[in-house]
Amino acid sequence: MTGVRRLCLLIIVGVLMLMVGQGWLIAHWPPGSPPEADPAAGAGAGETVGLPAAPPAGAGLEEGYISVAELKKYAQKFYLNTEFLNLLFPDKIVYKRAGMIYYADIDPALAKHDYDWARLSRSAARPAYADEDAGIRSMFGIDVSFYQEDIDWDAVAADGVEFVMIRVGYRGYGAGVLARDDRFDEYIAGAAGAGLNIGIYYFSQAIDAAEATEEAEYVLEAIAGHNVTFPVVYDFEEIAGVNSRAAHLSKTQVTENATAFCERIAAAGYTPMIYANPGWFIHEMEMSQLEKYDKWIAQYYDAPFFPYKFTLWQYSDSGKIAGIRGNVDLNLAFVSEEK
Repeated sequence: MTGVRRLCLLIIVGVLMLMVGQGWLIAHWPPGSPPEADPAAGAGAGETVGLPAAPPAGAGLEEGYISVAELKKYAQKFYLNTEFLNLLFPDKIVYKRAGMIYYADIDPALAKHDYDWARLSRSAARPAYADEDAGIRSMFGIDVSFYQEDIDWDAVAADGVEFVMIRVGYRGYGAGVLARDDRFDEYIAGAAGAGLNIGIYYFSQAIDAAEATEEAEYVLEAIAGHNVTFPVVYDFEEIAGVNSRAAHLSKTQVTENATAFCERIAAAGYTPMIYANPGWFIHEMEMSQLEKYDKWIAQYYDAPFFPYKFTLWQYSDSGKIAGIRGNVDLNLAFVSEEK
């Protein structure tokens, strides 16, 4: 980034943050706004985001209005942080896909969570959630695959980890061969021996519902005889930088695959769950068809910005845990007090 661009970005962000801090920011979208498939569309071009008629004395600004369209243009140009943009557009879900910033409407028909993020606290950089009135608390956990290599599970447990989500396997993105994670058997035995709650996830590259069901059967065979107390998760992601076998599936197909996997897992008596970041859930899946399944969201914010129901939050991919060399994903599970 050149010095001029960096200066422009600092000025824009500084002014916007000043406006937010003074309570001046107003961003209302008209009824019937067009879909957000084209972020550059001119919806809201006549609206403004900015100051009331007279700013407080000493504010240093006589006029501070910026149209919604102009704000979105600058946000795209400088590819602003979506956590910041979500503060400016609290009635939208702001996310990035393929170099574009999208502003998705919050669907009033979908069930919403009732977490109160004022109850989210942090100690030693780890968040924790407690809502005695609602009977909800958090559990601290990690997710692992063979990339974590050797793990001292007793040290992990002693560091406050309460649960672990273990990758059981994956489907290859080229030929589509099913494979076991090289460390699965070792990890599940070690985690059980350390007294941790255990969940499972499978990295899918299924191209249809039949393959997704095949993946579920593979998972069930692998976890038979183990004490799996947390969900069994369908994790379908794009493979960056390659033309994978599942790269161009329709939204409907992705949804059908997730449903097929979850239905088979549920039929076997386990709790199914779907993993994705908010943008993937909205852009690549039909959320209305997946309401019956728990969600695990990946969003590296200070607090999640996702209005729909979810029960697991992956909040970091660069955590440090005793007993593990290098980085590891960190998670909070939101559970009822009975658990």
